[in-house]
Amino acid sequence: MDWIRNRLTQFAERTAFYSGDSALSYASLTQRIDSLIDYLQTDLGTGNQVIAVEEANPADNLAAVIALSSLGKTILPISPQSPEKEKQYRIGRVEWTLHNRKLRRKTASAEPHPLLNKLGQSGHPGLILFSSGSTGSPKAMLHDLKLLLDRYESLAARSDRTLQLLPLDHIGGLDAALRTLCSGSAIVIPEARTPESAGHAIAKHQVSVLPASPTFLNLMLLTGVAHSSDLSSLRVIAYGAEPMPFSLLQKLKAAFPEVDLQQKFGTSETGAIRIKSAGSGKLNFSIKDRDADWKIVDGELWLQSSSRILGYLNSDADNSSLLLDGWFRTGDLIEEDKDGSLRIIGRRADLINVGGEKVAPIEVESILMEMPAIADCLVYAEENAITGQIVVAQIVPQGEYETVQLKRAIKKHCRKRLATYKIPARIQITEKTKYSDRLKKLRSQ
Repeated sequence: MDWIRNRLTQFAERTAFYSGDSALSYASLTQRIDSLIDYLQTDLGTGNQVIAVEEANPADNLAAVIALSSLGKTILPISPQSPEKEKQYRIGRVEWTLHNRKLRRKTASAEPHPLLNKLGQSGHPGLILFSSGSTGSPKAMLHDLKLLLDRYESLAARSDRTLQLLPLDHIGGLDAALRTLCSGSAIVIPEARTPESAGHAIAKHQVSVLPASPTFLNLMLLTGVAHSSDLSSLRVIAYGAEPMPFSLLQKLKAAFPEVDLQQKFGTSETGAIRIKSAGSGKLNFSIKDRDADWKIVDGELWLQSSSRILGYLNSDADNSSLLLDGWFRTGDLIEEDKDGSLRIIGRRADLINVGGEKVAPIEVESILMEMPAIADCLVYAEENAITGQIVVAQIVPQGEYETVQLKRAIKKHCRKRLATYKIPARIQITEKTKYSDRLKKLRSQ
């Protein structure tokens, strides 16, 4: 993995990180990596141990990932404040922790997993990531980190500035950070992952690239940050992590007319997949990745990727499915247009079954958000004795409203735009919808 360090030294005079009033150069970042390598290899020695990286500072976090990958170790990025920390230690067979640049020994709670043994025999570094657990218990995914990192080696040099919103224990956050560093660009760290802090950081450091989830982008509209902050430096908004409602995309296009709205796609199991959006105001895209193959089976996107995970450390049943002919079932439901382009219509796990008819929540949300009286909404399933499930909509109103009249207006609007079984059977008025620490909507109520 020496190519990464060599790449970083080429950008020695550039700034790698901006945070508040502080800046860190690529030269200083490289020195930090070299110091960590010297420090870590003294205690760690040889072999592929599992090290939990708990650095709160993103620069320290990434320096640790690069240093440990150079030493051939397996890395588990973890939030120091995570309530699941001990559980993640146990599942990941953690042997050491790195916090505040200090290495501490921790006795692994179980024998190494066969997948970890297999990775150790390859001599490659590893990466363990946990799924969000939004549709069940979180899964511990083991990546061959060399295969993930190799995808960044051919990146061309750039000179932009990217706002880092997603945490580094998530594939989207890691991809955004590594893609930025390996191209010699700058990472801007906001004081907090809020629309207000994001707007301040964009204006202060002239951020040109904003990777964010549709949920976070809508929060920027709702809080007025999109109009009250100076966001004129933005050139690209890259959205992903969850489906984008078409009506929200149109609002974003109107709010940011000079910005290129680019859809991104990837999964924790396969890493980021290169795609090409059909246009700034369109949801269709084409997969343009020489390292990935795809097919659609029963409306679901299946992927084969050179950077696919080796397997799950805590789900043998899913390993059997994952390893079937090398294809990964993404869980994303896809429509393919006549021109061959694709469009995500939702997650299979989120489908609502109304008397045998399937409803994709994102379709209903997009129709609801066409209404000027609705600022935000969340659609999900609720059990029902007659139909099995019903469609429920949480509504965040825009401006003054009268509850009964608003609900009547929603029903009237939906009757014009949706089949009867897709119309929300229950409407709940709320001040805000729920979203996860990964800035995605939470449909499990």
